[in-house]
Amino acid sequence: IVKRMLLSKKRKNYLKNLYGSRFFNSGSIDKWKMHQILSKNEDVLPYLPKTFIYKNPEDILNYLKRYRTIYVKPIFGLKGKGIVKMMTGPNLYCIKYRFKQKNKTIKLSTEKELLNYVEKNFRKNRYIIQEGIDSELVKGRIIDFRIFLVKNQTGQWEDVGIIARK
Repeated sequence: IVKRMLLSKKRKNYLKNLYGSRFFNSGSIDKWKMHQILSKNEDVLPYLPKTFIYKNPEDILNYLKRYRTIYVKPIFGLKGKGIVKMMTGPNLYCIKYRFKQKNKTIKLSTEKELLNYVEKNFRKNRYIIQEGIDSELVKGRIIDFRIFLVKNQTGQWEDVGIIARK
C-alpha cells in the first residue's frame, strides 16, 4: 500500500498494524531535510534555489537585500499553504501571500516596518527562506513542476509521476 495523502496518526498506525511492511512511504520529509538531501547530488545542486533556515527577522532582511525576491515557507507546510513571497525595490518592501483563497499584498516602506511584520508572523526554526527564481510563465501564470517519488518494495526511490501545477 502506498500512502498518497495525509493520514491521522490513528489511521496511519491502524494501517501499519494491519499491513505491516507492505505499508510503505508512510513518512514524509520536511522542506529543509529535502533540501539537504538534494544538495548532496551534484547533478541537482545547480538547479536548487539557495535555501536557509529562518532564525531571526534580520535573516529575512539580509536575504531580501541579497536576492531582491525571496520566498518564506513553513518547513512542514503542504500544498502551498503559508508561503509568502517578498520583494524589494527602492524604498519599498512588497509581501504577497494567499489568505482564504485570495491573493493579498502588503506594501511597507521602511526596514523597521518589515522587521516588525516578520517578527509578528514568523517563528524561528519553523520556516525556510529561499531565493526567488524565475518561473516559467504561460499566459502570465506560473507553472510549477513536481516529481512524485515513492520507495518501492526494495526500499529504492522511484519516480511515479510528474505534474505541472498552474
